[in-house]
Amino acid sequence: MNAENFFVAVRQLRPSHWIKNILIFAPAVIPFRLERIDLLFLGFFALNFMASFGYLVNDFINVSDDRLHPTKRFRPFAYGQIGQRDLYYLMALCFVLANSFAIFLGFQFYLLLWLYALGTLVYTFFFKKIIFLDVFWLVGLLMIRIWCGAVLTHIPITIYFFSFSFLLFLSLALHKRFSHIQRVLENDQISPHYPKQSLLYLRYLGLLTAALALLVLVTYIYSDEAHRFFPSPLKLWPIVFFIGFWIWDIYSFESSPQIIDDAVIFILTDKKSLFYVVGSFCSFFVAKFY
Repeated sequence: MNAENFFVAVRQLRPSHWIKNILIFAPAVIPFRLERIDLLFLGFFALNFMASFGYLVNDFINVSDDRLHPTKRFRPFAYGQIGQRDLYYLMALCFVLANSFAIFLGFQFYLLLWLYALGTLVYTFFFKKIIFLDVFWLVGLLMIRIWCGAVLTHIPITIYFFSFSFLLFLSLALHKRFSHIQRVLENDQISPHYPKQSLLYLRYLGLLTAALALLVLVTYIYSDEAHRFFPSPLKLWPIVFFIGFWIWDIYSFESSPQIIDDAVIFILTDKKSLFYVVGSFCSFFVAKFY
């Protein structure tokens, strides 16, 4: 294999999407307990390769649709740069590597990794074309990543953290669907799964889930649990405003909606989003240590 073919094969694995798997570090980073960081890195790579396995299966199943998509048609398999046999080899390689990393991380993590793999396959074959359920399913896959981190670090996920994360990711996922459908309609195309009438429901449901996420955060600030963890939980209030302004900026009615291809990738690559995220972490750090 020459260098060009190697980089084409790597691009087929969608390594840019591996950034979503940093969620595995969340249970350890938020309480600043990093003593098991080595296990988290092993879990991170196991998730990376299992995620790529799922992407490869998805690309194989949906190759006909991808070739008609404005951006997905440039993926190597859809574009004809990689043959079917090479795709099979990549699937096998990713599957073996994922399990090779996971075998050192205990039965619970191994079970979660297989649950994640099964979830991606169920999404590809069944739920991808079911309106609203597809969004909830994808958010569930994000939450499994956080659960993996909790299992490896033995740090329990609180109901506040779980609820806040789920609702925030759900809001972003709903906006992703909203933006995709609007883009399709602007190009005089017909959305194959979501009818035009669903646009309004997606927008308002996304805003509602974002508001509920903020409500969970405010409730946490005044909870006994926050007082046990933070010397001054009221210093967390700037996070509420950072996230609130960020969500409103995304959903702004005065400007065309921003296109979100993936919630986590969007958060970590969009400049405005990074500003709000950094501001939130600074507020979190001040509330924790000052």
